[in-house]
Amino acid sequence: MNASPGVRSSPSGRLSGKIALITGASTGIGLASAHELAAELQMNGQGLFFPPNVKGWDGGRTWINSSTILGRANMMARVIGDDKTRFGGGNLVEYFGRLGARRPDEIIDVLADLLLAVPLSPLIRSRLVDICGKNSDLAIGIGEAMHALAALPEFQLS
Repeated sequence: MNASPGVRSSPSGRLSGKIALITGASTGIGLASAHELAAELQMNGQGLFFPPNVKGWDGGRTWINSSTILGRANMMARVIGDDKTRFGGGNLVEYFGRLGARRPDEIIDVLADLLLAVPLSPLIRSRLVDICGKNSDLAIGIGEAMHALAALPEFQLS
């Protein structure tokens, strides 16, 4: 896999495992749907209490490929799009409003600060801002931007 320059300059140099990725993302944005997260992890082959052996799951680059990245991004999209999911106790627009982010550019900056180990390139940031702002329903735009963000190599780092 060809990593982007930002991926190679990760502070830790480590790729996030599925559980670390989803729990880190859920903590970062205040998701309150633990049962949904556990079900999604099980569907992606990494049930919380069902490792393949006593060693657990292989980490690092052994599990990462285009299919697993897409699966992880889609997992995030399903959790984010679920009406039962709460973000810090409210919906997405309320959550980002409490953080002082009301415009697409502010929202993307908050997401990058909360969820990424490396900074976004200006081009990727611009594209995410466009995705976030293209829908008249800001909640849908935020969800689409989060889905796109979850598909980036930068999102896969711990």
